[in-house]
Amino acid sequence: MALAAGPARLAAAPLVPPRFADTADFSPQELEAARVSWALAVEAVWEAREVASRLESGPRASRADFWDNRVGEWRPVAWFGAFNEGRFDNLRRVIDRVWNKLSGTSAVVWKLKRQACVLDAAAHVVVVGQIRLCDDFFHTYENCGAAAAARILVHELSHHVGILHPPVVLTDSHAAPIPPCTGPYGRCYGRDDAQRLGRDYPDHAAANPDNYAYFVVELASALRIARETGRELYPSRGGGSRGAPAGHTARPVGELVPLEPRTDRTCGDYRDFDLQQARPERCRDECLRDGRCRAFTYGAPGLFGNPHGHCWLKERAEVPGVNANCTSGVVPAGLPRPLR
Repeated sequence: MALAAGPARLAAAPLVPPRFADTADFSPQELEAARVSWALAVEAVWEAREVASRLESGPRASRADFWDNRVGEWRPVAWFGAFNEGRFDNLRRVIDRVWNKLSGTSAVVWKLKRQACVLDAAAHVVVVGQIRLCDDFFHTYENCGAAAAARILVHELSHHVGILHPPVVLTDSHAAPIPPCTGPYGRCYGRDDAQRLGRDYPDHAAANPDNYAYFVVELASALRIARETGRELYPSRGGGSRGAPAGHTARPVGELVPLEPRTDRTCGDYRDFDLQQARPERCRDECLRDGRCRAFTYGAPGLFGNPHGHCWLKERAEVPGVNANCTSGVVPAGLPRPLR
């Protein structure tokens, strides 16, 4: 598979319906949310597994080129630190185990259960073999989209996997380095915590389920965009995509913050406004001028009665969902702001 040379063509994911401990505990709307989110998780993990498998069978240079590239939110270096074979082995191992849980081929058959939860949890794993879905899971589905809910499922399925580098750690600790992360009790949850672990504490990142969950859903979105547009997933070796720090502003803005066509990054809005030109680049420019802006979404003309489109600026980057009327983008961590 020529990941760099053109859009990646992967075999379609098999149909794997979710398994429920008791459907009577779910409302009809909750059952639909669980089924749609599960299907997206199946597709995303399948594609990540296919990519990892093909890279594993290829030369080391191909794995390093894939891992350390500087384009896109999906790049492994952002979530797990610079490439080495141990980190690649961790990623392949966790993705394989998550797939086994999704597909029902693991030693324990995993099922979904409706649960009243505490501490604002969206879901949790207390009993091995059960993902307990809480109110916040369904709120996330309703407010931020199915892709955000799918990330929660991948997160929960990433627990309890033994990784070997560093030996031997379970991916269930949310272990916080010093200083602590921003989640409850100083534990590591969310995109910013996960990327800080990848940048500064890669051994902690290897044991943090959110790092795997964000990587998987971001890679699935990037593969979809590559297929739909015919673009490269990332520039091939020698194209200047590796080595330069993410905040190197001498590179073109279009490379620093690539546009994501047919993509909506829901949630996190703090400001929105009509545009005077029907160009998503104008929305990106406004985001780059505002030090608070972490991501943006441009809505096509006519959606809200404005002939030139609408722009939403976001203080956090949620996982991407598909929307033919939207174009989005994410400002990479470490880019100096504001950029004028």
